[in-house]
This record gives sequence, structure tokens and C-alpha cells, in this order.
Amino acid sequence: MVAWRVVLVVATLMSSATCTLDSCFPDSGSSDTTSSNFNFSGVDIFGLGLFRELNSLMTSSQSAGDANLLVSPYSVWSALSLALMGAEGRSRRQLEDALGLPTTRRGAYRTKYALDFVMRALGSGTNGGPELRRVDRAYFDPTVQLHPCVTNLLNDVQILDMIFDSIGSANKINNDVSMVTGGQIKDLLSSDALVNSLFVLLNAIYFKGSWQTKFDPKNTSKQKFNRQSGEMVAMADMMTVESTFNLAASTSLGAAMLQLPYYNSNMSMLVMLPDPSLSPTTLSQSLAALKPTIVRVSLPKFDLAKKMEDELVQGLGRLGITDIFNSSVANFTSFTSDSSLYVDTAIHQAKVMVNEEGTVAAAATALTATRSGSSNPVQFSANRPFLFLIYDSRVRVTLFAGIIRNPSK
Repeated sequence: MVAWRVVLVVATLMSSATCTLDSCFPDSGSSDTTSSNFNFSGVDIFGLGLFRELNSLMTSSQSAGDANLLVSPYSVWSALSLALMGAEGRSRRQLEDALGLPTTRRGAYRTKYALDFVMRALGSGTNGGPELRRVDRAYFDPTVQLHPCVTNLLNDVQILDMIFDSIGSANKINNDVSMVTGGQIKDLLSSDALVNSLFVLLNAIYFKGSWQTKFDPKNTSKQKFNRQSGEMVAMADMMTVESTFNLAASTSLGAAMLQLPYYNSNMSMLVMLPDPSLSPTTLSQSLAALKPTIVRVSLPKFDLAKKMEDELVQGLGRLGITDIFNSSVANFTSFTSDSSLYVDTAIHQAKVMVNEEGTVAAAATALTATRSGSSNPVQFSANRPFLFLIYDSRVRVTLFAGIIRNPSK
């Protein structure tokens, strides 16, 4: 039996990869991705689809209430890409179809690590720009007889005695996560979670960005935050700023979109209200419709942490990824000749803080835009549930996505 832990958190490390590909990819051929022809569109096709399914699962729950949602689509995609490196048969085909990766292992490998390399360069934190740090890491129990190429394919492989020392192994993984996340996530796994586990695939991500136009703390005040029905749900610390921002009232999205750029970067927070019909196509159309507009923005401060287990597995199942979680049919024989390995558990944890200076990690926001007069700024007040993305316009990848229904939670 194997337990797989996918960790989506604020983090501090990112890896790129080099390895002897010829010996590891017997399926290489003319269809492989070349360095001049990388296509990353599958990241958002998968990521926004997962976000939609997770939101559907949440809103259909009787106990959801005013629950917020936070996920890093990019991190989930990256972690599942690691799983793809070891999958065969139908397990592999399901992952390829959902993740939008090339159908050769060489092509999938090169696409994943090309994106890792680009994101590392874009999130270097130099010259005041955003800091984006991430890590992919695989932990295997020593009883797993790994194929020789696994250490090359996964780039960062560690051996932990999870069967006979679950406490020490949990402490090691938790310490690694804490270090990667700057102490934001400290106790991700309990020792009980590693009982009978044979491998853990970990992905962690950290984002920190300063607003290009910062909010003045003097303008922050307590204001009502309402449900869609107009009923007050909380008193929120609402930040306010007036400046020129890109704004669109998108008919394709069915929502107003505000772009709040981060300093010295292609990254920005996209805030949408109401809950839109979000897809890569409608997102692209809305981005194309953005126009510089004088806007008076009101946005709540929030500090949000979200942990998912069963919901993540259910959401992935809705996207067609089922076999890796089924002990009878899972196939990870590119990791090891042991055909009994399967993914027992998936854990996704993320945290986001938004304040006057900028963002640590990410959140989901949806805003309203109303024009009070031709000579006055547009009023864009996120005082009711809103959706937000942290998005990189250069590679067209959503790093984080969320919905804020109660900023005080």
C-alpha cells in the first residue's frame, strides 16, 4: 500500500531538472516537445477545471455556508506531473488527458521542467519583483525497489523509513515543508498519516508580491461584507485606493474583472465579481478586454488557510483521474516493478495573506464595478463574495485561485 501526499502551500524552493534523458525515455520520438515549441495551455485547462469542480463540491455541501475556497492549480498540476513520471497504462493516460501533457514521457518531462525553469526566472524576487519559490520532492520507503531512472526523472528523491519510523519520517517531511514555506505550514502530516505508506510526492509553493500601487493603511476602515443576498456576514477591514487600473466588464465572463498588478512583474491579482463562468477561453477574452480606467478600489484584508483531502480526490475524479487512487488498477510500474502501489491519500494545503503592501500566497476575489458619473472614478467594491486569481500573463498560468465568501474566517 502507498500513501501519496500532495502539499500545496506557501513555500521557498524551486527545482529545475537535467538528466540523461535517452536512457530514461524509451518512448521518445518525433512528437516530442522541442525547446522552441513548449505549450503550457494544459496547466490552466486542468487548473481552472479543478477549481470549478472544487467550488461545485463546496457549494453543494449542506455545511459549506460561507466557506472560502483556496487552491493552487499550478501546484496540483505540478504534483500530478510527478505522478505521471511513474505511471503506466490507463493510470498514465488519465493523467496525460487531464493535465494536457504530451503523450511521450520525454515530452511530458520537458514541458513540466521547462515551465518550472520559466517560473523560477519570473519569480526571482529581484529588483523588488514578486518572489515565487517552489519544490517538488519524492520520499520513498527503502523497501521500494526503484528503477534507476527515478532519481533522474524526479530530480529530488529522498529515502525515509516510513514503515518502521513513521514519527521520524513525519517530522522530517514537516520540517522540510516548514523550511520551504517560511514557517507558514508546520504540521502538515501526522505520524498516523504515514502508517503503511511507501511513498509521498510533495509539491510546495510560496508567493510573495508587493502591489504596484499600494493601499494606504490610513484609508483602511471597518465596513460591512455581505452575502450575495445583501445580508451582512462580517465586518471587514476594507482597504481603499484610487488610481488607474485595467478594468473590463466582460460579457463572455459574465462578470467585471479588475487587474491589480504586482510591482515589476507580469504577475497580477485578477478580481472578479460576481462568480463568473470561468474557463481558459473566457479568461483570455476578458484579459483582452481590459482597459486602463480610473478606479476607486475597495478590497478586504484577509488571512486565509485551507486544507483539503477528500475534496481534492473527488475533484480530480470529476476530471477523470481515478485509477491512481484505486488499489486494484493503479499502475506505477515506471517507478518500481511492484504493481501494488497506489495513491492512498492526497493532501492540499495553502495559505494566503492580503494586506495594504501586497500578497503572500494567494486568494480568490470577485468584485463589483459601478460608474457613478462620466467624470468620476469607477467604484469597484469587493464587499460581497468575489473570486480572485494570481495569474502570470507571460506564460498564461494561474498560480492561485480562490473565492472569498467571508474575509473574517
